[in-house]
Amino acid sequence: MARISSVGRPSVNARGTAVVRFTINARGGLSSAGIVRSSGSRQLDNAAVQVIHNAIPFLRPPAGARRTFSINIQGR
Repeated sequence: MARISSVGRPSVNARGTAVVRFTINARGGLSSAGIVRSSGSRQLDNAAVQVIHNAIPFLRPPAGARRTFSINIQGR
């Protein structure tokens, strides 16, 4: 989550919160990312998924660790 926080908020002129679910593979790459609850703005939803892509690479998760996460990403 620290890696995602370092990317910052999406720079789009939209309000709301998008919920993004993503999965990290065993090497720290991104297996999948998508919107599970829309903000109501397609622009913000797309930017929220892009935030996750901009955070790649992630640290390699330890064996047996959880690798699927959901995160709220707010617009401005």
